[in-house]
Amino acid sequence: MKEKKDRKGIILTLFIAFIMITSVLGFVFSGDNSQSSVEYNGYTFTRSDNGWVTYVRDQYFYFTYSPIDLEGVSFNAFPINSEKIYIAYNPSEMDAVLQNNIERLRYILSLNGIIAYPACSIEIGCPNIPIVNCDSEFPVISFKKSEQERIFIDGNCSVVEGLFVKNTDRLSYW
Repeated sequence: MKEKKDRKGIILTLFIAFIMITSVLGFVFSGDNSQSSVEYNGYTFTRSDNGWVTYVRDQYFYFTYSPIDLEGVSFNAFPINSEKIYIAYNPSEMDAVLQNNIERLRYILSLNGIIAYPACSIEIGCPNIPIVNCDSEFPVISFKKSEQERIFIDGNCSVVEGLFVKNTDRLSYW
């Protein structure tokens, strides 16, 4: 009886050792199959320690997501044919992430000769900046918190909903 118990213990130990060794070998030899660079709209995006980077007009642009990663984001925005645009937000939704993405988008637009002014989409809680809506004279990019992840047109607005970092990257690739 004791021999059977010892034999079962040895078999169980060998089985666990086999599983552990093959798991480690699988992890070591699988490597990272993701691409280190991608071509998109004539630009090369290279993976870096800080995300993805490309070089445009003597400037480096950094993104969290590659353009390939964002192809599934629902995207419908109007072309910007104006040198002036408003980037609107609801003041009650303002946080560090939204502020960072608004500033990042303003910077990218400025490098393309477009002046982007911050604005509020509602009056309540708005600092001393313009209040705009989708009927405004100038184009508006409006950030809205939402469970949905999409960019769509509403009147004279390109509305950005969902994860602001992801959608700001997607809008910037446009």
